Amino acid sequence: MSHDHANYSVAQKLSQNGHEIAVHSVTHNPGRDYWKNATTEEWGKEMSGMRAYLRWYANLSRPIYGMRVPHFRVYGENQFLMMQEQGFLYDSSIAAPHHSPPLWPYTLHSRVPHRCSPGQRCPVKIHPVWEMVVNRIDGKCVLDCNGNHGGKFSGNKFYEFLNKKFKRHYEYNRAPFGIYRHWDEFKNAPGSLEILIKWIDDILAKHDDVYFVTMIDVIRWIQNPSKLETVKDFEPWKDKCTDFSPMSSPICAGKVNRCDVHRKNDTKMYSFDTCLPCPKFFPW
Repeated sequence: MSHDHANYSVAQKLSQNGHEIAVHSVTHNPGRDYWKNATTEEWGKEMSGMRAYLRWYANLSRPIYGMRVPHFRVYGENQFLMMQEQGFLYDSSIAAPHHSPPLWPYTLHSRVPHRCSPGQRCPVKIHPVWEMVVNRIDGKCVLDCNGNHGGKFSGNKFYEFLNKKFKRHYEYNRAPFGIYRHWDEFKNAPGSLEILIKWIDDILAKHDDVYFVTMIDVIRWIQNPSKLETVKDFEPWKDKCTDFSPMSSPICAGKVNRCDVHRKNDTKMYSFDTCLPCPKFFPW
């Protein structure tokens, strides 16, 4: 999550239902130079700052383990030095070129085990953090590897795309298959959310060895693998998600606060939703 226009009330509900929430910076700044030149301290303000906002405005009690850089702006060491200093366990920003077989998540205790994608500068120093690598599906795939950005993967094309990528992971080496989508992509492609849900249901019906888990659950399994016949009793996976149904279980008990506030030295209005009282000024 990022801060501007954030819906902290929904984040609170999702977390209560067992979903993992990670940080995506405070500002979601799109500039290449902004992230390229950011100091370790500036990285910390963006990522640890967002973690603090989530804990306060979304009232999160679950740990926040991970992060992703806006627009996949990976530029060397400062990001990962900050992660080590601020206690982040994993990043999910490095996109690997099309690779056969797909790559499993790895740690940065050694060099990145693949070529760095164009537009990214991968770290070369040792950092005690995990990288939940983004696997491209083909050489032409955009960095997020799933985004339709204007309806490219709508309707049956989206279903076929998911099947193609899943099959590649499932039949090669069972590397975790990440589904990376922005909410506006579902909004701009009517019916695509229903297609995703149908695809998930179909996959679970066809395969008794497939599980949909969070990134931290993947790391826990890699650290302590469990055999298929005993994975249902795998302790770290027992904290399961429940259905997100705001109609049957109102967010904030039906009392969501829409905060429209400005910065102390700025008249521009910013907005976000929270279950907590609104601040006097926009917090950033």
